[in-house]
Amino acid sequence: MPLTLIDEVEHPEQDLEPKSMRNYSRMKNQVTVSINQPLKFEKKDYGSFYLSGSWSDYWASGQNSTNYSIGYSNSASWGSYSISAQRSLNEDGQTDDSIYLSFTIPIENLLGTEHRSSGFQSIDTQLNSDFKGNNQLNISSSGYSDTNRISYSVNTGYMMNKSSDDLSYIGGYASYESPWGTLSGSASASSDNSRQFSLNTDGGFVLHSGGLTFSNDSFSDSDTLAVIQAPGAKGARINYGNSTVDRWGYGVTSALSPYHENRIALDINDLENDVELKSTSTVAVPRQGAVVFADF
Repeated sequence: MPLTLIDEVEHPEQDLEPKSMRNYSRMKNQVTVSINQPLKFEKKDYGSFYLSGSWSDYWASGQNSTNYSIGYSNSASWGSYSISAQRSLNEDGQTDDSIYLSFTIPIENLLGTEHRSSGFQSIDTQLNSDFKGNNQLNISSSGYSDTNRISYSVNTGYMMNKSSDDLSYIGGYASYESPWGTLSGSASASSDNSRQFSLNTDGGFVLHSGGLTFSNDSFSDSDTLAVIQAPGAKGARINYGNSTVDRWGYGVTSALSPYHENRIALDINDLENDVELKSTSTVAVPRQGAVVFADF
Protein backbone atom coordinates (compact mmCIF):
# COMPACT_ATOMS: atom_id res chain seq x y z
CA MET A 1 0.00 0.00 0.00
CA PRO A 2 1.45 3.44 -0.88
CA LEU A 3 2.71 5.53 2.03
CA THR A 4 1.32 8.97 2.74
CA LEU A 5 3.38 11.86 4.09
CA ILE A 6 1.88 11.24 7.59
CA ASP A 7 2.78 7.54 7.38
CA GLU A 8 6.36 8.44 6.56
CA VAL A 9 6.62 10.82 9.54
CA GLU A 10 5.07 8.29 11.94
CA HIS A 11 7.06 5.34 10.58
CA PRO A 12 10.42 6.68 9.40
CA GLU A 13 11.80 3.14 9.12
CA GLN A 14 9.53 2.67 6.11
CA ASP A 15 11.36 4.27 3.20
CA LEU A 16 9.47 5.55 0.19
CA GLU A 17 12.37 4.44 -2.03
CA PRO A 18 12.66 0.67 -2.63
CA LYS A 19 15.53 -0.87 -0.70
CA SER A 20 17.08 -2.39 -3.81
CA MET A 21 17.24 1.03 -5.45
CA ARG A 22 18.70 2.62 -2.31
CA ASN A 23 21.38 -0.07 -2.00
CA TYR A 24 22.40 0.25 -5.62
CA SER A 25 22.67 4.04 -5.60
CA ARG A 26 24.71 4.29 -2.36
CA MET A 27 28.15 3.36 -3.63
CA LYS A 28 30.75 2.77 -0.93
CA ASN A 29 34.00 2.17 -2.80
CA GLN A 30 35.15 2.12 -6.40
CA VAL A 31 38.48 1.06 -7.89
CA THR A 32 39.31 1.66 -11.55
CA VAL A 33 42.40 0.51 -13.45
CA SER A 34 43.16 1.43 -17.06
CA ILE A 35 46.07 0.59 -19.38
CA ASN A 36 46.53 2.14 -22.82
CA GLN A 37 49.58 0.96 -24.73
CA PRO A 38 50.72 1.92 -28.26
CA LEU A 39 52.23 -1.08 -30.04
CA LYS A 40 55.47 -0.25 -31.85
CA PHE A 41 58.37 -2.40 -32.97
CA GLU A 42 61.43 -1.24 -34.89
CA LYS A 43 59.80 2.11 -35.67
CA LYS A 44 56.71 0.42 -37.08
CA ASP A 45 53.28 1.21 -35.69
CA TYR A 46 51.05 -1.78 -34.96
CA GLY A 47 48.13 0.09 -33.48
CA SER A 48 47.21 0.44 -29.83
CA PHE A 49 45.81 -1.79 -27.12
CA TYR A 50 43.83 -0.93 -24.02
CA LEU A 51 42.61 -2.81 -20.98
CA SER A 52 40.41 -1.42 -18.22
CA GLY A 53 38.49 -2.69 -15.25
CA SER A 54 36.45 -1.33 -12.38
CA TRP A 55 35.10 -2.74 -9.13
CA SER A 56 32.40 -1.16 -6.96
CA ASP A 57 30.63 -2.11 -3.74
CA TYR A 58 27.60 -0.64 -1.97
CA TRP A 59 26.87 0.39 1.61
CA ALA A 60 23.68 -1.39 2.58
CA SER A 61 23.83 -4.61 0.61
CA GLY A 62 27.52 -5.45 0.77
CA GLN A 63 27.19 -6.54 -2.84
CA ASN A 64 29.57 -5.49 -5.60
CA SER A 65 29.72 -5.07 -9.37
CA THR A 66 32.62 -5.51 -11.76
CA ASN A 67 33.30 -4.32 -15.32
CA TYR A 68 36.08 -5.39 -17.67
CA SER A 69 36.86 -4.14 -21.17
CA ILE A 70 39.61 -4.82 -23.68
CA GLY A 71 40.20 -3.28 -27.09
CA TYR A 72 42.53 -2.93 -30.03
CA SER A 73 42.68 -0.36 -32.85
CA ASN A 74 44.91 0.04 -35.89
CA SER A 75 45.19 1.62 -39.33
CA ALA A 76 45.72 -0.15 -42.63
CA SER A 77 46.18 0.91 -46.24
CA TRP A 78 42.42 0.74 -46.80
CA GLY A 79 41.37 2.60 -43.64
CA SER A 80 41.19 2.02 -39.89
CA TYR A 81 39.48 -0.45 -37.59
CA SER A 82 38.90 -1.22 -33.92
CA ILE A 83 37.51 -4.07 -31.86
CA SER A 84 36.54 -4.15 -28.22
CA ALA A 85 34.81 -6.49 -25.79
CA GLN A 86 33.20 -5.87 -22.43
CA ARG A 87 31.94 -7.99 -19.55
CA SER A 88 29.85 -6.70 -16.65
CA LEU A 89 29.00 -8.61 -13.47
CA ASN A 90 26.22 -7.10 -11.38
CA GLU A 91 25.47 -7.47 -7.67
CA ASP A 92 23.60 -10.75 -8.23
CA GLY A 93 26.51 -12.34 -10.10
CA GLN A 94 24.79 -12.10 -13.49
CA THR A 95 27.02 -11.39 -16.48
CA ASP A 96 26.45 -9.21 -19.53
CA ASP A 97 28.87 -9.53 -22.44
CA SER A 98 29.16 -7.35 -25.53
CA ILE A 99 31.47 -6.96 -28.50
CA TYR A 100 31.98 -3.96 -30.78
CA LEU A 101 33.56 -3.75 -34.24
CA SER A 102 34.21 -0.53 -36.13
CA PHE A 103 35.61 0.17 -39.60
CA THR A 104 36.35 3.51 -41.30
CA ILE A 105 37.16 3.54 -45.02
CA PRO A 106 38.01 6.86 -46.77
CA ILE A 107 36.02 7.42 -49.95
CA GLU A 108 39.18 8.05 -52.02
CA ASN A 109 40.40 4.56 -51.13
CA LEU A 110 37.20 3.06 -52.52
CA LEU A 111 37.26 5.20 -55.67
CA GLY A 112 41.02 5.15 -56.18
CA THR A 113 41.22 8.95 -56.34
CA GLU A 114 43.26 11.66 -54.66
CA HIS A 115 42.28 13.14 -51.29
CA ARG A 116 38.88 14.79 -51.46
CA SER A 117 38.61 18.36 -50.14
CA SER A 118 34.82 18.19 -50.29
CA GLY A 119 32.00 15.68 -50.65
CA PHE A 120 31.54 12.52 -48.63
CA GLN A 121 34.77 11.74 -46.80
CA SER A 122 34.48 8.20 -45.46
CA ILE A 123 32.19 5.28 -44.79
CA ASP A 124 31.90 4.31 -41.13
CA THR A 125 30.58 0.90 -40.11
CA GLN A 126 29.77 -0.24 -36.57
CA LEU A 127 28.62 -3.67 -35.43
CA ASN A 128 27.78 -4.74 -31.90
CA SER A 129 26.28 -7.77 -30.20
CA ASP A 130 25.41 -8.80 -26.64
CA PHE A 131 25.50 -12.55 -27.48
CA LYS A 132 21.86 -12.82 -26.39
CA GLY A 133 20.20 -12.31 -29.74
CA ASN A 134 20.45 -8.51 -29.78
CA ASN A 135 22.67 -7.30 -32.62
CA GLN A 136 23.04 -4.04 -34.50
CA LEU A 137 24.69 -2.88 -37.72
CA ASN A 138 25.04 0.82 -38.54
CA ILE A 139 26.60 2.38 -41.65
CA SER A 140 27.08 6.14 -41.98
CA SER A 141 28.89 8.71 -44.04
CA SER A 142 29.34 12.48 -43.75
CA GLY A 143 30.74 15.25 -45.89
CA TYR A 144 30.92 18.96 -46.56
CA SER A 145 31.28 21.52 -49.33
CA ASP A 146 34.48 23.26 -50.47
CA THR A 147 33.78 26.23 -48.22
CA ASN A 148 32.58 24.09 -45.28
CA ARG A 149 29.32 26.07 -45.29
CA ILE A 150 27.30 23.00 -46.20
CA SER A 151 27.61 19.76 -44.24
CA TYR A 152 25.57 16.60 -44.51
CA SER A 153 25.40 13.00 -43.37
CA VAL A 154 23.42 9.84 -44.06
CA ASN A 155 23.07 6.66 -42.04
CA THR A 156 21.30 3.34 -42.27
CA GLY A 157 21.20 0.29 -40.08
CA TYR A 158 19.56 -2.91 -38.97
CA MET A 159 18.72 -4.08 -35.44
CA MET A 160 18.03 -7.69 -34.46
CA ASN A 161 16.05 -7.83 -31.21
CA LYS A 162 15.51 -11.00 -29.22
CA SER A 163 12.30 -9.84 -27.55
CA SER A 164 10.75 -7.81 -30.40
CA ASP A 165 10.62 -7.49 -34.17
CA ASP A 166 13.78 -6.69 -36.07
CA LEU A 167 14.10 -3.07 -37.15
CA SER A 168 15.73 -1.37 -40.12
CA TYR A 169 16.17 2.39 -40.39
CA ILE A 170 17.58 5.16 -42.55
CA GLY A 171 18.18 8.85 -41.92
CA GLY A 172 19.86 11.98 -43.17
CA TYR A 173 20.97 15.41 -41.95
CA ALA A 174 22.10 18.60 -43.67
CA SER A 175 23.04 22.10 -42.54
CA TYR A 176 23.86 25.33 -44.34
CA GLU A 177 25.66 28.35 -42.90
CA SER A 178 23.80 31.14 -44.67
CA PRO A 179 24.54 34.86 -44.26
CA TRP A 180 21.44 35.06 -42.05
CA GLY A 181 22.12 32.11 -39.76
CA THR A 182 22.58 28.35 -39.78
CA LEU A 183 19.75 26.34 -41.32
CA SER A 184 19.54 22.60 -40.69
CA GLY A 185 17.15 19.75 -41.25
CA SER A 186 16.93 16.02 -40.69
CA ALA A 187 14.69 13.15 -41.70
CA SER A 188 14.50 9.50 -40.69
CA ALA A 189 12.32 6.47 -41.30
CA SER A 190 12.20 2.93 -39.93
CA SER A 191 10.52 -0.34 -40.76
CA ASP A 192 8.01 0.05 -37.90
CA ASN A 193 6.42 2.89 -39.91
CA SER A 194 8.01 5.57 -37.74
CA ARG A 195 8.80 8.84 -39.52
CA GLN A 196 10.58 11.88 -38.12
CA PHE A 197 11.33 15.26 -39.70
CA SER A 198 12.87 18.41 -38.24
CA LEU A 199 13.87 21.87 -39.43
CA ASN A 200 15.98 24.24 -37.33
CA THR A 201 17.49 27.67 -37.62
CA ASP A 202 20.13 29.23 -35.44
CA GLY A 203 21.53 32.75 -35.50
CA GLY A 204 21.12 36.36 -34.43
CA PHE A 205 21.47 39.95 -35.63
CA VAL A 206 22.75 43.30 -34.42
CA LEU A 207 21.37 46.72 -35.39
CA HIS A 208 24.23 49.25 -35.41
CA SER A 209 25.24 52.52 -37.01
CA GLY A 210 26.22 50.74 -40.24
CA GLY A 211 22.95 48.85 -40.61
CA LEU A 212 21.60 45.42 -39.72
CA THR A 213 24.13 42.56 -39.55
CA PHE A 214 23.23 38.90 -39.18
CA SER A 215 25.29 36.20 -37.47
CA ASN A 216 25.47 32.43 -37.73
CA ASP A 217 25.83 32.33 -33.94
CA SER A 218 22.90 32.73 -31.60
CA PHE A 219 23.29 35.08 -28.62
CA SER A 220 21.38 36.99 -25.98
CA ASP A 221 21.50 40.61 -24.81
CA SER A 222 23.88 39.62 -21.99
CA ASP A 223 26.52 38.15 -24.33
CA THR A 224 29.66 40.07 -25.28
CA LEU A 225 29.72 40.88 -29.00
CA ALA A 226 32.01 42.35 -31.60
CA VAL A 227 30.87 44.01 -34.84
CA ILE A 228 33.51 43.51 -37.53
CA GLN A 229 34.12 46.30 -40.07
CA ALA A 230 36.14 44.99 -43.00
CA PRO A 231 35.13 46.69 -46.27
CA GLY A 232 35.73 44.44 -49.30
CA ALA A 233 36.32 41.30 -47.22
CA LYS A 234 33.05 39.61 -48.13
CA GLY A 235 33.10 35.95 -47.14
CA ALA A 236 36.09 36.17 -44.78
CA ARG A 237 35.57 33.86 -41.82
CA ILE A 238 35.86 35.32 -38.30
CA ASN A 239 38.04 33.24 -35.98
CA TYR A 240 35.60 33.60 -33.06
CA GLY A 241 32.41 31.64 -33.71
CA ASN A 242 31.03 30.55 -37.09
CA SER A 243 30.22 33.87 -38.76
CA THR A 244 31.64 35.53 -41.86
CA VAL A 245 31.82 39.07 -43.22
CA ASP A 246 28.76 39.97 -45.30
CA ARG A 247 28.56 41.78 -48.66
CA TRP A 248 28.54 45.15 -46.92
CA GLY A 249 31.76 44.47 -45.05
CA TYR A 250 30.24 43.73 -41.64
CA GLY A 251 30.23 40.67 -39.42
CA VAL A 252 29.21 39.77 -35.87
CA THR A 253 30.82 37.39 -33.42
CA SER A 254 29.53 36.48 -29.97
CA ALA A 255 32.35 34.27 -28.68
CA LEU A 256 34.29 36.97 -26.83
CA SER A 257 35.41 36.65 -23.21
CA PRO A 258 34.62 39.77 -21.15
CA TYR A 259 37.44 41.53 -19.29
CA HIS A 260 40.02 39.49 -21.19
CA GLU A 261 42.17 40.21 -24.21
CA ASN A 262 40.46 38.77 -27.31
CA ARG A 263 42.43 38.63 -30.53
CA ILE A 264 39.90 38.83 -33.36
CA ALA A 265 41.23 37.69 -36.74
CA LEU A 266 39.92 37.19 -40.26
CA ASP A 267 40.73 34.25 -42.51
CA ILE A 268 41.37 35.92 -45.88
CA ASN A 269 42.71 32.90 -47.77
CA ASP A 270 39.64 32.69 -50.00
CA LEU A 271 39.39 36.42 -50.77
CA GLU A 272 40.23 38.03 -54.09
CA ASN A 273 43.86 39.09 -54.53
CA ASP A 274 42.95 42.77 -54.99
CA VAL A 275 41.37 43.06 -51.51
CA GLU A 276 43.44 45.22 -49.16
CA LEU A 277 42.89 45.43 -45.41
CA LYS A 278 44.65 47.59 -42.83
CA SER A 279 45.25 44.43 -40.79
CA THR A 280 43.95 40.90 -40.43
CA SER A 281 43.70 40.89 -36.64
CA THR A 282 42.90 43.23 -33.80
CA VAL A 283 42.59 43.05 -30.00
CA ALA A 284 39.53 43.88 -27.91
CA VAL A 285 39.03 43.88 -24.12
CA PRO A 286 35.25 44.30 -23.75
CA ARG A 287 33.02 44.56 -20.70
CA GLN A 288 30.35 41.97 -20.00
CA GLY A 289 27.41 42.48 -22.37
CA ALA A 290 29.20 45.14 -24.41
CA VAL A 291 29.15 45.49 -28.21
CA VAL A 292 32.57 46.57 -29.49
CA PHE A 293 33.63 47.53 -33.02
CA ALA A 294 36.67 45.93 -34.64
CA ASP A 295 38.08 47.72 -37.70
CA PHE A 296 40.14 45.94 -40.36
